[in-house]
Amino acid sequence: METIIVNVDSRSRDINTYPNHSKFNFSLNKNGISNIKNVTELKVSSIEFPNTCYFFTRKKYNTSIKIDNKEYTIEDGNYNSDDLIEALNDLLPNDINFFINKTTGKILLRSSYQRNIDFDNNSEYSSLGQLLGFKTQSFTVEGSRESDFIPNVVGENYFFLKINDLGHVLNSGKRYMSKVIMIAPKYEMTYESRRSFVTKTYKFRQPKDISVLDIEVVDYLDNLIDFNGISFSFTIEFTMVNNNLLKKYHELSFLSGELLEIILHDNMLEYYDRENNQKDVPAPKKIFKHNNVGNNLLVGMKEINIQDNKDLNLKNNVKDVTGFSFNYD
Repeated sequence: METIIVNVDSRSRDINTYPNHSKFNFSLNKNGISNIKNVTELKVSSIEFPNTCYFFTRKKYNTSIKIDNKEYTIEDGNYNSDDLIEALNDLLPNDINFFINKTTGKILLRSSYQRNIDFDNNSEYSSLGQLLGFKTQSFTVEGSRESDFIPNVVGENYFFLKINDLGHVLNSGKRYMSKVIMIAPKYEMTYESRRSFVTKTYKFRQPKDISVLDIEVVDYLDNLIDFNGISFSFTIEFTMVNNNLLKKYHELSFLSGELLEIILHDNMLEYYDRENNQKDVPAPKKIFKHNNVGNNLLVGMKEINIQDNKDLNLKNNVKDVTGFSFNYD
């Protein structure tokens, strides 16, 4: 076995083709690495991940509130509870305001007269109202109304790393290489070793050649995230089989038991033929006492095995099953 460790950095991508740091094609050849052959295992051993994504964005439809059918929209960005309330109050008419109950942590909406409030965003992401803690998306307020829950301004707790659609992490029918946990505060870098993120290894059923890595970083809805121009990187380890004979054996062993039986027969015939032709072995101890019978039988067995070999080759599209040997003590 041999292991090659490769550093993958989004700064190495073709910026014209892949303007977003969270989606790019990493060519091993173009980055000075020859095609990696006979790979049996991939392992993500470290990752450097910037926690620079905005939680509140127009793309997620979670920055707007409608009051009497007039829309008010805060800027894209990240907010704590106090900053979010301040940003909203700066936009809204003076007679309607948001407050934070310092005891319960819930949001209080006050209006001097009856107002129609609408947070509905018609998307899979939580609306601004839901993030503020309101369970109902459209309602009428006159006087005051308290939110049902405390506000959620923390942002996403994790993201997914996709590499060639490989991996064992499943989410909503999608497959990912790793689940990256956000442990760093906003606008800081998350440094994770192989111990601190969920799953990092994928084993192939049979050796595989790899020349390109298709990489994406997505959220829980499988949408690309926006690092806001900050690069990310990770280290990936390729474990490879050096012995071509072993590679061939593993490839063939996954096809069928019939093929392994042919390989076994080939070696048995070789063994019988060798033992039968030894000059210093007395005739009674030879595998076949009478050479005429033995030779004819061996020739017949070999012809049958060769034909079976050809038939199975055509059936499984295998070019060659020779070169295997077993030891018989």
